[in-house]
Amino acid sequence: MTITVTATLMLMVFYFLLLYGGVAFVQDKKFFSSAPKEVYDAVPDRKERFRGAHIVGWIIIACTLLICAALAWLCTLF
Repeated sequence: MTITVTATLMLMVFYFLLLYGGVAFVQDKKFFSSAPKEVYDAVPDRKERFRGAHIVGWIIIACTLLICAALAWLCTLF
């Protein structure tokens, strides 16, 4: 049961980091393509919070995916 709870918490953290990197830093309209038309129209085309925000967002996303893949690979060893 401990493994299940730990895995669930880790997946929640990874999902949060992916959303945080994509929505808060990358801010690309294609991430909102499934949203209702009103929300999609309200999203600005390009807006950087600070210089290099897109790079920080992609680094967060890449690190999250690498850690998640590494942990999935480790789970297959046991």
